[in-house]
Amino acid sequence: MSKFLTLTQDLYLNEGGDKVVYRHPYDDSLCIKILKKTNFKLMEMRREICRFNQLHKKGVKINFAADFKGTVETNLGDGYVFELIKDFDGNSSLRMSDWLSDVSFVSKNFEILIEAFKNFKRILYENAVVFYDMKLENICLKRESPEKFSLVFVDNIKSGKTVPIEYFFKFYARSKLKRYWKRYIVSNILGFSKNPDVQKLACAIE
Repeated sequence: MSKFLTLTQDLYLNEGGDKVVYRHPYDDSLCIKILKKTNFKLMEMRREICRFNQLHKKGVKINFAADFKGTVETNLGDGYVFELIKDFDGNSSLRMSDWLSDVSFVSKNFEILIEAFKNFKRILYENAVVFYDMKLENICLKRESPEKFSLVFVDNIKSGKTVPIEYFFKFYARSKLKRYWKRYIVSNILGFSKNPDVQKLACAIE
């Protein structure tokens, strides 16, 4: 671990069921995740770190996920440092679920969204990468410009299996990705909103 860091309330970004996320006090391109205290969540985080380490060792370009940068000691306990996903205007990127709630945004950017999803799927397929928790809440929409978006995983970058076969066999990972893409990405969008454009988006990226 590097030097001790103090995390204050003004650095708070958000939190989920098992983590609280803070902006890094000295580097606004990074965030620090603090686990809510359970041994199970610690084991889950270690599995996620192992997955990142494996991808780094293979030389995989991590452009599909918020990359893991290391650990740090904080006043709130051990901190896990990750890339903070930001839009071209410097604001933190929002979750895909937030954007889908904005019907006018989906309608206005329909073709750009289709391209972003298809490119995301292509990158995952080429790298033979699949994660068990491919929920919309775990994916950020990164606006690289007003005309170009990309999708980025920001949480739970790991397998749900004790022995993750997909880590070692690309054909298995790609087969699983096809199933998970329909089960989690497409199905979740279909169930998210009955708006015609949201429904068409789900069908277009299948």
